[in-house]
Amino acid sequence: MNATPVKYKQFFDHPTEMTQKKTCVRFFKSSLCPRCRHTEKLLNHITEQRKDLEIFPIDVVRHPLMSLQNKVTMIPTLILENDKRLSGVFLTEQQIRSFLAAGT
Repeated sequence: MNATPVKYKQFFDHPTEMTQKKTCVRFFKSSLCPRCRHTEKLLNHITEQRKDLEIFPIDVVRHPLMSLQNKVTMIPTLILENDKRLSGVFLTEQQIRSFLAAGT
């Protein structure tokens, strides 16, 4: 079962594109993590409905320094601009939607 390719921008490639016009979310994940793939599918579904979201995936294996700088201790982790974060073993769509609504 292959996941649909994600159309997210890379946070580390376009840091100047983080603007107040959109809700920017840093998504810490690993390509080896099945829970992260599930969260990625949920984020795909949510961003189809909410055009104001900008998701920046950060692979913790490829970018360990960014993970340390952001104090990520568990994946998947979502972090908003105000440093509010959501992480868990198994994130549901409702948890993610509530997190995004409370952070905007």
